[in-house]
Amino acid sequence: MRVLQVFNRRKDWGGEDNSISDTVEILNARGVETNLWARDVAEIGNSLMNKVGVFFSGVYSFKSARMMKDLLQEFRPDVVEMHNIYPQLSPSVFRICSQVGIPTIWHPHDQKFLCPTGMHLNKGKNCELCVGGHEYQCILQNCRGKMCESVGYALWAWSARKMNMFGKYVTLFVVWSEYLKGRLIKAGYSADRIEVVPHPIRIPEESYMSLSGTYVGYIGRISPEKGIDTLVEAAGSLGDVPVHIAGDASGDPELVSNAPPSVKFVGWCDKEKKRDFYKNARIIVIPSIWFEVFPTVALEALSYGVPVIGARLGGIPEVVIDNKTGLLFETRKSKQLAEKIRYLWERPDLCAELGKAGRDLMLEEYSEQSYFDTLMQVFHRAIEINEKAKQT
Repeated sequence: MRVLQVFNRRKDWGGEDNSISDTVEILNARGVETNLWARDVAEIGNSLMNKVGVFFSGVYSFKSARMMKDLLQEFRPDVVEMHNIYPQLSPSVFRICSQVGIPTIWHPHDQKFLCPTGMHLNKGKNCELCVGGHEYQCILQNCRGKMCESVGYALWAWSARKMNMFGKYVTLFVVWSEYLKGRLIKAGYSADRIEVVPHPIRIPEESYMSLSGTYVGYIGRISPEKGIDTLVEAAGSLGDVPVHIAGDASGDPELVSNAPPSVKFVGWCDKEKKRDFYKNARIIVIPSIWFEVFPTVALEALSYGVPVIGARLGGIPEVVIDNKTGLLFETRKSKQLAEKIRYLWERPDLCAELGKAGRDLMLEEYSEQSYFDTLMQVFHRAIEINEKAKQT
C-alpha cells in the first residue's frame, strides 16, 4: 500500500509535528510505502504581497491544488491522509483528491471546524461564540490579536463550512479521542464516518515507578492556554514540594520572576533530557485551561510509570482516569490542584500504583503496533468506501 501524508507546518514545532513524524516512521517500518508532503509557513515571508496571498490561499489555493495533482500522478497513493491544511494548502487539496478518485482521510489535530483559531479561547477564557456558524465572532473579538489575522482565520473557517469542503470531499475522519469525535458530531458530521485512533507512544522498556521521584513536573509549551499560572499558584501554597517546569519560558519573564522559590524552570528538553525529566518525576501535572484534544504528555508520563494530575476538560480524562492512572481537578482551581498534589506527593506507594496502571494501559492500548493495526483498518475502510462510491 502507498500512503501520502499531507501537512501544513506551523510556526513552532509541536505535538502535531511529532505525531506525523511518528506515523510516517511506523508505517514505513512495517512495509507501507509512505510519503510526506509538507508546506511550511516559513515559506510565506514578510512582504505585504505574500501576506495578502496567504489571506486568500487559506480559502482556496490554486497553487497547492496544482502541486497536489502533480504529486498524486507521480506517487500514485492508494489513500491520502491530511492533517493541518492552513494557511497554504487549503481545502483545495481535498477537492483534487476527490476528482482524481483517491480516498481521503482528514485528521484534524485541533478544533478549527468549530473555532477559527482551533483553541476555543478568548482573552484567556473558554469561548464557544463561533460554534454554530458564527465565525464572524473571531473578527469581533479579534481572537488572533491582529485584526488581519482574525479576519483571515474567520474567512477560512466560514468558507470551508459554507462550501461543505470537508463533508463533500473527505472519505473518513480520524481523530485522537472520543472527545474530538463528539465535537465533530456536534458540528454536523456523521458518526459512522469518524474513526477514533489513539496516538501511539514509544513505551520505554523499563518502567520508572514514582517511589523515587524527586519533584512534581510540567513539560510542554509555556503559553497561557496551558495553565502554567495555575500550577505556579498551586506551588506557592505547597511550600516544600519542588516543582520543575520544562519548556521555553523566555516569552513569559513575568511568570518566571513571580514564581515561588520551590518552582524551578529547567528550560526546553531534547529527547534525552525529556526522558530524564520523566524518569526523575514523581508526578506530572497537566493544568491546561483550553480543551486539550489529546494530551500526549500524559501518554509519555504514564509510559514511564509516572501518574498524572490533569484538568478535567477536553480529552484529558480519557487518559488521566481519576483514581486509576492519576487524579483530576477542576481547571483553573489552583487550591484544588495543590490539594491533589499534596495528597499524591505524600503517598509514593499510591503514585507507584497509579503509575503502574497507567503503564499497563499504554502497553495494552497505545503501542505502536496497536496504532498501526487500527490505522490500517481505517485505510482499508476508506478504500472500500471509495470503490463502492465509484460503482454507484
